[in-house]
Amino acid sequence: MTTTTRRRTTNAAHTTHWQRHAACTDTDPDLFFPVTPDQAEAAKHVCAVCPVRRECLAWSIKTRQDAGVWGGLTETERKDLLRERTTRFVEKVLGPKPKRPAVALVLDQYWRVVELREEGWGRRRLAANLGVSAESVVAAERLVAAAGSVQAALDSLAVAA
Repeated sequence: MTTTTRRRTTNAAHTTHWQRHAACTDTDPDLFFPVTPDQAEAAKHVCAVCPVRRECLAWSIKTRQDAGVWGGLTETERKDLLRERTTRFVEKVLGPKPKRPAVALVLDQYWRVVELREEGWGRRRLAANLGVSAESVVAAERLVAAAGSVQAALDSLAVAA
């Protein structure tokens, strides 16, 4: 069984310049590797007054610290932060996630489309009822006919049902 250390690095060779100014320098390192939410809050109180909190957080993310409170954030909070940053970066580069196509919205309610068409509803009336264009209704009908089923049509759009 492999054991991992629960202490911050104290070796001077591994100490970064900001660590010398950290509010946690004289604090028991075990405080920053909490087991309960109350312990995490105690560690965060130390971080709240730390003059190098930002540097600590950046270092923990850069070095992928997967345990403990660093820069005032728990490992879960750091993961959430990274996920949020990644999403914003992707949206900045690629633009916002496209809205679900109207054809997919029609396919989601295709059972209703079939019922109403059997009752004699025209495509325009049906489209107005569904809040889409008549062209979307036509496209959905053609897609289902070509794909063989509603699920196959949705799959061809790469949209989950």
